[in-house]
Amino acid sequence: MKITEKLDNKRILIWGKGREGKSSEKFLLEHCPDATFEMVEGSEDEILKRACDFDYILKSPGIITHEKEPKYISQTRLFMEEFGSKVIGITGTKGKSTTSSLLYHVLHDVRTGNAILCGNIGLPCFDYYDEIGEDTLIVYELSCHQLSDLEFSPHIAVFLNLYEDHLDRYITMENYFNAKKNITIHQSEKDYLFYGNDVPPIETKAIKTLLKFDEAMQFDMQLKGDHNRFNATFVYRICTEVLGLDPEKVRKSIETFTGLHHRLEFVGNFDGIDFYNDSISTIPQATIQAATSIKNTGTLLIGGMDRGIDYTTLIAFIKEHPEYQYICAYESGKRIYDEVGDLPYCHLVSDIKESVEMARRITPSGKACIMSPAAASYTHFKDFEARGEKFCQLVKGETTLVFTGDIGFDRYMDHKWEDPKLLSKRVKDVLSFADHVIANVEGPIMECPKNEVNEGAKQLLHFMEPAVADFLSENHCDIWNICNNHIKDAGVEGIASTLKEAEKRGIQTIGAGMNITEARKILTLPEAGGIGMFGVGYQRACRKATEDEAGCFSWSDLDAIQEAITKIKKTCRWCIVVAHAGEEFTPLPSPYTRDRYHLYLEMGADIVVSHHPHVPMNYEMVGDKAIFYSLGNFIFDTDYQRSQYNTEKGILLSLKLSETGFSFTPYGIDILRGEEHVDLGELPVIFQDVPEEEYTLLSPLSAKMHIAATRRQMRYLDPKRFKNATEEEWKAHFEEPLRTGRVPGETLDFFILCPLAEKEKEEAWKQSKMQDIVKY
Repeated sequence: MKITEKLDNKRILIWGKGREGKSSEKFLLEHCPDATFEMVEGSEDEILKRACDFDYILKSPGIITHEKEPKYISQTRLFMEEFGSKVIGITGTKGKSTTSSLLYHVLHDVRTGNAILCGNIGLPCFDYYDEIGEDTLIVYELSCHQLSDLEFSPHIAVFLNLYEDHLDRYITMENYFNAKKNITIHQSEKDYLFYGNDVPPIETKAIKTLLKFDEAMQFDMQLKGDHNRFNATFVYRICTEVLGLDPEKVRKSIETFTGLHHRLEFVGNFDGIDFYNDSISTIPQATIQAATSIKNTGTLLIGGMDRGIDYTTLIAFIKEHPEYQYICAYESGKRIYDEVGDLPYCHLVSDIKESVEMARRITPSGKACIMSPAAASYTHFKDFEARGEKFCQLVKGETTLVFTGDIGFDRYMDHKWEDPKLLSKRVKDVLSFADHVIANVEGPIMECPKNEVNEGAKQLLHFMEPAVADFLSENHCDIWNICNNHIKDAGVEGIASTLKEAEKRGIQTIGAGMNITEARKILTLPEAGGIGMFGVGYQRACRKATEDEAGCFSWSDLDAIQEAITKIKKTCRWCIVVAHAGEEFTPLPSPYTRDRYHLYLEMGADIVVSHHPHVPMNYEMVGDKAIFYSLGNFIFDTDYQRSQYNTEKGILLSLKLSETGFSFTPYGIDILRGEEHVDLGELPVIFQDVPEEEYTLLSPLSAKMHIAATRRQMRYLDPKRFKNATEEEWKAHFEEPLRTGRVPGETLDFFILCPLAEKEKEEAWKQSKMQDIVKY
């Protein structure tokens, strides 16, 4: 039956909000217009209590179930029912990702017709629904979780091997094997099964082909190891014997395949040592294969989460091979270390960082160091990819800095920090994986009597309770940029309190202080050849600090900025300027802002990260330097329900720095909607050499919003700007922007960025109320 016929006009509960859950939601919206559905998370007991209200429960594969509920279905199960005749399904404890990718690579190279790679690798199968035609072949990597409830098997099944794994979920090897063998038990006499000699006997109607490890074919492959020749043999036999492809073309294609990340991946040679990343290794057999596949193996890094699997074979290998050094970490590493006894070539450390440090010391030049943990990554890393990335960073001397967008926990966001689901798991992972997180804290953190502040004041003043500092600290924000136009909303008291709350938690701050010396403070980090950073803010709104007055480091103090950059570059590889400037709610920076950031790079800075516009903007590469014009909002009090200007979206900027260069990843996020991978769309390009008069800063709609906002705020701003405006200025800054949407940079400086007079704002805070400064 077709998937659409089965699901349309039905009531469906999507269980799981991860990648596959969102894929199911998208599929139902596009293909099943008469279906009603709801997407939830929760325990099995909670789900089963609601089962009577739905026809199907569409379950994500990672969810563990204990009941045989007939309403449970899955994407894989539905997909196999409709498209099983086009599927080459691949499973096994180890090697399925490499084999699936290799087969897809060969089909793409050699075969005429469409090929799709999906399942446990790549995108969920529903995402390819519209791409499947008469000539389509589907390579489907199948995990034990995806196989566990199958009632239809693929036309061609591949069962590479079976080793002890996933016993934390399946308890016994028999249960684990029962899940795996669903790949073939529903096959017919017209189907095919290719299986390795490590797979127990299976009853199946399919045409069976046994492949033995010691009879693997010879290929001149770029992949290391006999196990990869074995995987390639499966691909060759399927392509030539079942699909009828040209043997020589298949062989050539196999030999051009470069492999996957984290699968015995060569990281590089550093200080004479070859480093390999085999983070995919979660069982002893994979680690043994890795050690014997690399001819110059010198050191093995092992250990991770202890799932209670049997390490007898690995312990025997360690005792039989004293020519290698073994560095053991985490729980399973300690168990292995304790069981092998007091061997001089075994070493116990606490984590991956200490493992790499010791490997550099004890691995002889000319030898290889392989991280092949023989253990799962969970409890210490999000997944094996995160573990592999961390290993590569440590080997290369990389440091990860993550910059958040604007943070403001008041008004609409008041007490949102108490919501345990405010940050998705993915966002939390990005933050926790970083070496340092730089949070843009937009306003003072202090005890404040909000009920005494009237509504007029609330439209201008921002302040956050001390619990926000706990939230930021718990989410690894160890550096705060506090240079902004709201940090002094509570006067000197607010800055003092913010600094105190940061100090109590061991958090460092940049950009503002109790005097000019503190505001100009340079923060230095020892990693990646040295990193120096400081914060600056545009002068009119980010009140400038003086020798005896609290405030910010002004972006117009060019001599002081040059001095700071020069000082940093004398001892550090990297200089980062964190700026708070620009035009609010605009998709592009004004030429004035852009010129200022270019000037900082000319002074010697390497990277500028900017905040304040409240919408995400694009970045600009200037040679080997970069400007990130706006990260938008991370968690801010903008009224998202009425937002039309991308204020609900933001960027988590991950910078990887090493002594030799940097790379970056902008993660699109939407905190309030719980989105972790937001498509930011085509952010406007930061144009090169565009004349100022032709620089389209705003759309006409955005221009109208700016003017309306300015008029609403006139009563709170210094009235002299408006009273003394000439007719020409009025026309330039109001009438033309409304008509054309082209707003020169000085317009926003002239009106919108005009601050309250210092005394008036201080007085407003002292009185805990805000009077209209001027009637309009």
